[in-house]
Amino acid sequence: MADTLIVATCVSAGAWVLTAHAWGPELVAAVLLLSAIAAVQLWFSRAAGRLHGPLAYRMLALHAVLCGVPVIYYRSAWIALPSLVAATAPLVLRRRWSVPLALVVVSGTLGYLWPFPPATPLSLAAFMIQVYGFTRLGLLVVELHRTRRALGTAAVARERLRFAHELESRLAGSLLIIEARARQRPAPVTELLTVARQALAGMRAFARDHRDSGPVFVPPEPMARAVRGADGLVHALLAIWLTTMLIRVHEAHGGPAAVACAVATIGLQAGWISRTTRTTPPPVLALIVQAAVVLVPMALADGWPAGGRGLLAGSCLLVLRGAYGWAGFTVVVAVDGVWRWAQSPPHLGEAVTLFTGTIVIGLATYAMTRNARLVRDLVRMRAELAAAAVAAERVRFARDLHDLLGLGLSAIALKAELARRLPAGAAAGELAEIAEIARNARTEIGLVTAGDRDLSLDDELRVARSTLPTADITADPPPLPPAVQTVLATVLREGVTNVIRHSTVRQCAIHLFEKDGVATLEIVNDGAGTAGPGSGLRNLAERVEAAGGALTAGPHGDGMFRLRVTIPVDDKRPARPATSESTASGPPRPG
Repeated sequence: MADTLIVATCVSAGAWVLTAHAWGPELVAAVLLLSAIAAVQLWFSRAAGRLHGPLAYRMLALHAVLCGVPVIYYRSAWIALPSLVAATAPLVLRRRWSVPLALVVVSGTLGYLWPFPPATPLSLAAFMIQVYGFTRLGLLVVELHRTRRALGTAAVARERLRFAHELESRLAGSLLIIEARARQRPAPVTELLTVARQALAGMRAFARDHRDSGPVFVPPEPMARAVRGADGLVHALLAIWLTTMLIRVHEAHGGPAAVACAVATIGLQAGWISRTTRTTPPPVLALIVQAAVVLVPMALADGWPAGGRGLLAGSCLLVLRGAYGWAGFTVVVAVDGVWRWAQSPPHLGEAVTLFTGTIVIGLATYAMTRNARLVRDLVRMRAELAAAAVAAERVRFARDLHDLLGLGLSAIALKAELARRLPAGAAAGELAEIAEIARNARTEIGLVTAGDRDLSLDDELRVARSTLPTADITADPPPLPPAVQTVLATVLREGVTNVIRHSTVRQCAIHLFEKDGVATLEIVNDGAGTAGPGSGLRNLAERVEAAGGALTAGPHGDGMFRLRVTIPVDDKRPARPATSESTASGPPRPG
């Protein structure tokens, strides 16, 4: 849409040249200059991420030469073109340079071409806002879509800092106490057991609280001012058009009815049809009312300004869908052209200028409104994505806290209970293992808060053999990818934790092997798991499915329970289903 507006603008300027100059070398030169100007302006409209470098500065200088120098020869026929430089400068330069440059360009052009009609400054201001608005908002739509996850990343980082602080204050201290008491001689085993049980209960409550916590806090949106800026551009353009229309009514000696129609047209546009807070197209009734306000006075008086027809054409695109909108746009533009010709057949150049002027107003109305709504929608989408990311991070945190620290704390409680029943000399080995497990658990707190969940399968097998010395453990897998190792290590850890938590377990067997490109882990016991699935199994199933594998858990044989996981480790691993966002063709197209 921005490209169409730029081309239409240059065609309109060429038509003014045609009005002032007959066919000849002057017109050919003007066409060549306007083609170059359109190409440069199109470059700026597509230069997202490249507007603040040496190339952009050189392109702006070239633009200034192409738009400014021909004014010396073509004079008032070229009056609108320097405004392109004034409208483009804020896209490239900082405000302290772009604003003075824009003022110098506009005031210099008007001063050189003095005298000029009263509405000329307003027409140039509207032209500048159109060019700057649809270019800036189009680039902003692309930028917001490209950085749509930036706010979510910041929100997740904030949430992780909160996790880390709370874990340090609620769990790390207990692990330090456990480690210190386990190394103390004689060890206060009863106190150690109490602290271990409290830490285990606190960990589970902490995970549950964060998984089921209340509303998600999203940090302030740094792009919120973009919404205000987009709304401001639309309102400023409509205000300038209203003022211009009132001046035209005054020049045509229009009466109060024409003034009322002008005010009603802009009022309907600003408050109903082009309201940027709308999430659905305006009702057709709004278009019917505006059409009555715009078209009926055309047959009654000459004082009705033409700008209203351009607004009506743009409203057709905003209210009606698809081909119906473009059909309405075409009808309004055609009616405008026929009415102008019936009033007084204009010169060819003037006819083209007026015709393209209506088209430009209609397209600008549609593009500015649509882009302003896209900016608002994308800012809202960023907030929603941030909220979803924080909610997913809370679930991830609760799951990892359960999976990574559950075994360690359960093992500590089990070994502390065992150490309390053993003689002092025989408990030394259990206390040493408690101190080592507590030290490792403090390290894994960082893994939970950082989201770094890479685990060593060999380490988990060693812990399983140490924790369950009587279990039948056979494991001889080939080297596995880190992602597969992490999933299998997590499953092994959760399975061992469940065995430890169920004192009724008397038999346990763990088998890990790889066959035909599929890694398989089986944990079979005679007690753990019979109570039914819990959050642990749900967490594991999610992890395994994400890796392209399958998890089954249930009765197996005579009084046994089996947890079985299979994960492909070769190139035959099935691809994960694409999300709606990953399959999207790209950012929403700016209007």
